[in-house]
Amino acid sequence: MWDPDAVTPRGTARTVSVQSGTVRQNTIQLNSNGTLLNGDYIQISSGGAARLHMVVGGGWSGNGTYTIEPALKASYSAGTPVTVVRACGLWRLDSNDIGWDADRSSLYSFSFSCTEAF
Repeated sequence: MWDPDAVTPRGTARTVSVQSGTVRQNTIQLNSNGTLLNGDYIQISSGGAARLHMVVGGGWSGNGTYTIEPALKASYSAGTPVTVVRACGLWRLDSNDIGWDADRSSLYSFSFSCTEAF
């Protein structure tokens, strides 16, 4: 699942890879062909090992150390791919309860609670 309001990053980066990243750290060193700005999502790795993070500190072009949330759950070696367009994570519903609502204008909304799957 990805954020439909953040399909592409606010910055100019489109090709990104890991320089280094250590488990339980809130920083990661990245190689980039552009800028990543605060609020951009990054997906580290792919498939079932993919993890979704948000950049909360950084904003420079090229190689640099970025502050991310949540902290890394694994260590990553140089060259690990980072997805910045349609960055997504693997999630599980917390329960089967989904709140549906409709107003007088027939505008529908729903809400649900989920947790990242590890």
